Amino acid sequence: MKISNYNDKRSEIHKLAQIIIERYDILNLTRRDMNLLLIYDKDEGIYKNNPNLLDRIIYDEGARLSELRGKGNNSPFTDFDNNNSPFKDFDNSNLIKEEVERVKHVIQSKLRCIDKSQINTDKFYLPVNNGLLELKTGKLKNFSPEIYFTKKIPIDYKKDTNVPCEFFNFLKDIFEGDEWQIYVLQEYLGYTLYCGYPFDKFLFLRGLPENGINVILELMKSLVGDVNYHTLTFSDLLKEKSAVQLEYYDKLFNICGEMGKNVSPNPEQLGKLVGDNAIKVDEKYEYGFTFKNRTKLLFTGDKLPDVNRLSADLIKKLIILDVFPKEKRIQNDEIPNVHQIQIMCENPTFLKGILSWALEGLQRLLYNNGFSYSEKIDNKINEMLTLKENHIDLYVGQRIAHNTGSFCPSDMVYSDYISFASELGITPYGKSKFYSEFIDACIKFGYKLYKTQKTYNNGKRHQSFVNISLKNIISSYPL
Repeated sequence: MKISNYNDKRSEIHKLAQIIIERYDILNLTRRDMNLLLIYDKDEGIYKNNPNLLDRIIYDEGARLSELRGKGNNSPFTDFDNNNSPFKDFDNSNLIKEEVERVKHVIQSKLRCIDKSQINTDKFYLPVNNGLLELKTGKLKNFSPEIYFTKKIPIDYKKDTNVPCEFFNFLKDIFEGDEWQIYVLQEYLGYTLYCGYPFDKFLFLRGLPENGINVILELMKSLVGDVNYHTLTFSDLLKEKSAVQLEYYDKLFNICGEMGKNVSPNPEQLGKLVGDNAIKVDEKYEYGFTFKNRTKLLFTGDKLPDVNRLSADLIKKLIILDVFPKEKRIQNDEIPNVHQIQIMCENPTFLKGILSWALEGLQRLLYNNGFSYSEKIDNKINEMLTLKENHIDLYVGQRIAHNTGSFCPSDMVYSDYISFASELGITPYGKSKFYSEFIDACIKFGYKLYKTQKTYNNGKRHQSFVNISLKNIISSYPL
């Protein structure tokens, strides 16, 4: 029996909606056309977008409400318990589906709207398989619907779980001679788990992929699960398109691989990528929202990008870890423990130990308010800044000799400079800029140099630098 009175029917729908709100934890996510209802999964400890589950809950609660009021009593849900089976005709009854949609609309009207920026943003807790991990203390608490998460780390946490010695032996092998880098890697791995950006740094692993970097990346991916990282290129991140930023939103880290050629973000872009600056996103056909970045950046490469293409501000945000520096590189099959670690990355017990190890690194990072061995990190950065700002001085110091009474053709000097820049992996200046800074650098070194036209062995007159020569090669001519 159906209700003919509109007000009675409306009242029943509102009562059922209120029952569901009181019995279940539901989030009302802002949407332009119709808000999205996320329902809390008590077993998983996260909110899920599961329309079928919510429809079934509405159907089931409607059937119970009908039973409580007595069959045939004026309820729009009388047919929900047809033949004592709450789901019997659910898929085929358009009438019931219409009633379910009405209940959902009422639920949406009663719940406060939230947007995406309020989900997966808690700085103090990390959801794992067996509860909420309190990051600063390492304690595990029960899941709570009051802390909004839609995804979690697919690993059980157990405090002080031991990491196999093979893993530490592997790290000692790939960081041989620079074992301090192990502590920095541990801290950065823990830092990726933290929802915040108190330290505006990103990581660059320099080395060949087969010399251990691939293993580190696979370990990080296995630790957080597929839904918690991305692999957008750096050039994609700089496009500032909403579609790209949506991909970037709420990921723990992004593996960029090579930096590429376009590595000169402006200060505003840099603040959004390596910091917690607000990012405004406009979703297609939806309301936009603003979120604070939490995604840590990770780059890899055999060598660093050209310093002349990097801004000084970007260089200062780098943490460079050398994985088998050039003079130590060996073939993959000669690195002890590599294959064993690759297999262990699929072992839940091993990953449980890595999570505990990473958390230890995060706690040390937060306690010290910065990364360990900051002086060593800064030394690498200062070398890059020196190369960027003073590589002409470096060239003069290494390749030019003061040689009074001789001259060297300027084209020969510039060709030598091109070779020098190539060895350093930097983009050479054009002739005009080079000649100007070259003369200034020579004067700084005390060379009494000047530029004029001179004739040498081919009988033609050439622009030449007087009172200098190139070191180690016959390049000068007597005046």
